[in-house]
Amino acid sequence: MLTNDYSLVQFVHKVSEMCRGKAYFTTPHTLGEYLLMDSMQRKSKTIH
Repeated sequence: MLTNDYSLVQFVHKVSEMCRGKAYFTTPHTLGEYLLMDSMQRKSKTIH
């Protein structure tokens, strides 16, 4: 996901929980750095 809009972040978070999937978050200013949210393992980590 490429935004920092709070409502869209919450939507993606909720959908990934429902699907037991993963979501990658970044912003236009931090391309190349991602926040990985893994709903199956209930973990989040930063990837460079």
